[in-house]
Amino acid sequence: MIVPGLLGVRLSFSASPIEASHTAKEHLPDGSPIEVWHRQQSFIMDMRLALDLGLSNNIGLAVEVPLRLFATSIRYEDLDGRAVTIANGDVHHRDETLFGFGDPLLGARLGFRFGSWSLGLTAGLRLPVGKTQPNPFTEEAETKPHQHFQFGTGTFDPELTLVLEHDFDGFSLGGWGWLRPALYENAHGFQAGNRYAGGITASTSFGLAAWRFTAMLDASAETSERWDGKPPVDDGNQGRFDLYAGLGATLRPSDAFLIGLTARVPVYHHIVGGQLELPIVIELTLGGALPL
Repeated sequence: MIVPGLLGVRLSFSASPIEASHTAKEHLPDGSPIEVWHRQQSFIMDMRLALDLGLSNNIGLAVEVPLRLFATSIRYEDLDGRAVTIANGDVHHRDETLFGFGDPLLGARLGFRFGSWSLGLTAGLRLPVGKTQPNPFTEEAETKPHQHFQFGTGTFDPELTLVLEHDFDGFSLGGWGWLRPALYENAHGFQAGNRYAGGITASTSFGLAAWRFTAMLDASAETSERWDGKPPVDDGNQGRFDLYAGLGATLRPSDAFLIGLTARVPVYHHIVGGQLELPIVIELTLGGALPL
């Protein structure tokens, strides 16, 4: 249910350490060829400010502004696990920290209540604000330092979220779905993969008036990115599927304020390309409501 004249404010932080590794043929500083492991340690944090303004009992406006932090370090090892120094080791990877805006969302919300059922729909458009990088897989890029991390897609992307929930006596059961397709390529010839996600949630207060506890199972999938119409073959995002299980708790001491914490761990993942490991995703949410 949407409350007209009420502005909802939500600030959330999600963070995850990431490990990526793959082998590649390189050269030592003296020119000798060698096959090495690229072992990359990264940390990604997404910070999102979401604003929801109720226009009527069923219609509202939604705005989300994301900020992204990406910190990474690299270690090169021979096949026996010994650290090595390679020629031009900063071409693909380097120790660095990046920070900037992602792609903000402008959208509309619909909310309906039918007895013990509630239905929510958010439809919007992601604006190409996040910084993007040129093609890192060209022959020229192979010889000079370049960047793989994209803060945004560089394109206007539609986004749709659907949430359905049923309240039982003492607990609720819900499901949700989300999609963000990339319909065309940006000025660099980059077209992000289509992204899909969905999940089920079960929550209860255990008889505590100010608390809500949630168990969840989420799935997400992403198709391969493309550069000038072609997917990468040696590196980059070539498609992935992830299944997570998680637990969360939300404290709402009043109708005007809430604080929530969620932890999710992977149950299964399948990644095409380099091996990635996301051992845990932590999300902290602060929220409130202001009458206008």
